[in-house]
Amino acid sequence: MEVAARLEGHASSVACVAACSKAAQLASGGEDGRLVVHDLETGAAVFNTQLGSSDSSGGGGGGEEDAVAAVVFSSSSGEEGALLLYAAFGRTAVCVDQRASCHIVATYEHCADDVGCVAVHAKGGFLALGDDTGCVQVVDLATGRPFKTIRAAHSNIVSSVAFRRHRPWELLTGGLDMTVARWDFSRAKLLVSWQMSGGSDGSDRGGGGESGSQLFNPPMVHQIAVADTATDDRSWSALAAAAVGDGTVLLFDAGADAPAGASDAGGGGKGKGKGKSRAGGSAGGRGGAVGGEEGGPAECPRALLPEELLPGCRVALGHAVRGHSAAASCVCFVPALGSSGGDGDGGDGGGASCSGLLLASGGDDRKVLLWSPHTALAWAWEVRARVAAAAARGGDGGGHGAIHVAGTAGGSGGTEGVRAMPRSPLLLETRHQRKVNSMCTSGGDGGGASRSSRLVHIADTGRTLTCYRVPV
Repeated sequence: MEVAARLEGHASSVACVAACSKAAQLASGGEDGRLVVHDLETGAAVFNTQLGSSDSSGGGGGGEEDAVAAVVFSSSSGEEGALLLYAAFGRTAVCVDQRASCHIVATYEHCADDVGCVAVHAKGGFLALGDDTGCVQVVDLATGRPFKTIRAAHSNIVSSVAFRRHRPWELLTGGLDMTVARWDFSRAKLLVSWQMSGGSDGSDRGGGGESGSQLFNPPMVHQIAVADTATDDRSWSALAAAAVGDGTVLLFDAGADAPAGASDAGGGGKGKGKGKSRAGGSAGGRGGAVGGEEGGPAECPRALLPEELLPGCRVALGHAVRGHSAAASCVCFVPALGSSGGDGDGGDGGGASCSGLLLASGGDDRKVLLWSPHTALAWAWEVRARVAAAAARGGDGGGHGAIHVAGTAGGSGGTEGVRAMPRSPLLLETRHQRKVNSMCTSGGDGGGASRSSRLVHIADTGRTLTCYRVPV
């Protein structure tokens, strides 16, 4: 991808980044404790203030607790059209009104430990804060008080939180305990959880165990992203993605329920959940008949729609499709150009197009990768249909847990009985100069000045933000 701009304003590593396409602004937080807002049209810093300092409320002493760890814009305007930005540092989160000279209009100090991730409800009424104790606080923004507390949401640090736009009472959380969970936050009730820790022998992570170095990296969930933030096409609303510590980028159906008696993800069958959820990471573990004639081979269904491909899916994009060779640190969905969603694929047999809904990922391997979700889901559909056909013939159905897309154009297949893909779901690979800490996107369906083009914004271990232009 072509570098569109490099933005400065931090004195040390940039920890997080968030974009607002409507206002053409980019917010970033750094290890230096500064919150910086850039104008994407001019590249100028319109706001630069010190939040995480030893004398600020909730900041505590010096060191890491002073870093601005998370930023997010509210997609819903505040009173009288105010543009609101939320940032977290130490145990504190603040709301900044961009309209009124970027002054802090509210402070939230409800967490027992450092806040590492934030999310704002699509309608602007709630703020989710994930902290290092594994707790998630959902704050009622109308009162500034806690609405619900999800205690022990994870047994380790909460690394990511995301509201579901078309399921107004649902919240997704990811943690360093190697799980993703879906909650009814109105009742602080766990609906389902998925374990990332299956396949300890490496046979079910990253494509046939080809990535030997990844065996040493536990599959901690570093970030989750939901497609409904990037498109108005509701057929994609259940699609979610996770950046996992073993280098895998996982696509999954966020609305899937765990069927009774399903095997754990990864085929390991170890079930490391604590008994409170039947899921154990088995979204997509239906193994099952999504299409194709009984007992016969199934062909890749290029014409199938997202709502036909998504139910129960769980697709791991790893080393076998030239994925990350070190921990995947972040993911974000990239809006389609000129339409709500799209398959991002172009015609059969030709080069994949980048004009549809895409997925970007960044990692510790200093790579920024661009994926086609539709291509990955279509081939996972074929794998599941072939598994169902084999089961109907009396063979070993297998098929529990994540489907690993294996084999690239001109390469060998990574799974017996599944032919190699004529092309990979990986569309583009960009060699970045540093390890990627955070990423976001602007333009496309988001509107604003960048509607005709899309940008992927990268925060890394350096002091500069990098903005890449996504090709058509």
